[in-house]
Amino acid sequence: MVIRTGETDRIPLKYGTKSVWFIVLDIVPDELKEEQFTQTKKGLNGLYERLHREPEPTKIYAVWHGQWQTDLFSCDPKVLRERLEKMKENGDF
Repeated sequence: MVIRTGETDRIPLKYGTKSVWFIVLDIVPDELKEEQFTQTKKGLNGLYERLHREPEPTKIYAVWHGQWQTDLFSCDPKVLRERLEKMKENGDF
């Protein structure tokens, strides 16, 4: 398995289409904090809200369970935020 980079725009976000979940990591003094979000309306809304809070997450990973393998994507927070903003505007969650 490899960690895929530069493909944040390829991750399926619409809930119910694929099995994707997100791990958001924050490094704060002497601690690693993590949050997980699922690909549900509630999960996508939570991820959307987290991406609009300060500080920007240290790292975001998307885990995509495909038919033949599981892929791990290193996400660009700006690209992910823009995609979620468009979905929110369209009423997708």
